[in-house]
Amino acid sequence: MARHISSLEIGGFRALTHLYLPHLSDVNLFVGKNSTGKTTLLEAIRLLLSKDIRPRLYELLVDRDEYNLRRFSGASSRQSEGQSLSYEALFSGRPDLSQAPRFYIGSPDIEDDLSISFTWLRPERSDDASLRYLPSDGPADDLEAVPGLEILRDGRRALMPLDRLNRLYTRRLLRDETLSNVVYLPSVPRQRLWHRFEVVI
Repeated sequence: MARHISSLEIGGFRALTHLYLPHLSDVNLFVGKNSTGKTTLLEAIRLLLSKDIRPRLYELLVDRDEYNLRRFSGASSRQSEGQSLSYEALFSGRPDLSQAPRFYIGSPDIEDDLSISFTWLRPERSDDASLRYLPSDGPADDLEAVPGLEILRDGRRALMPLDRLNRLYTRRLLRDETLSNVVYLPSVPRQRLWHRFEVVI
C-alpha cells in the first residue's frame, strides 16, 4: 500500500542544507536550475521510504560516481586504503568525516524518521565468536576504531562500519530488494536533451 507524504523536512543531506516542504499533494512539480537539489530531494524521499536503506546508500554513491582516495587511520586503514566510496558526499558541504556530520530526513506522516551520522566504532567479539560494533572515541584513543555510520530510525539505532556497506550490497537479498511504493527514474544519458525524474508515492 502506497504511503502519502503531506510534508517533508530534510537537513544536511547532500545539496540540501535545510528544506521544509509544509504542503505536498498527490502530484508535485519541482523546478529549478541544475545542481540546486531536485534530484537530491527525490533521493531523500527514496531513502525515507526504503525498508532497508543500506543498498540505497550504496547505489546513491555509486550511481553518482562518488569515489575518492582515502586512508583512515586506525585498525581499518588496511581496508579503507585506495579507492573507496566518498561517504562525505552524503552530507551537505562534503565535510571532513572527522567533524561527525549528520543528516536528517523526516515527515510527520512516516513513523520512522531517518537520521544518519558518521561515527567511530570498535569491533568486539562475543563468546560465541560473533562480531558486534560499539561506539568508540576514534583512533586517537582507540587503535581498534573503524569508521562507520550511526543510523537512527523510529527510535532504534544501528551501527554499521563503512566497509560492511560494500559487502552487504553484494548479497542477493539486498540486490534484489524492490520497492513497491517508489518508482525512481534516474536521469537519461547527458547526450539527450530531456531529463526525467519521477517519484510515485
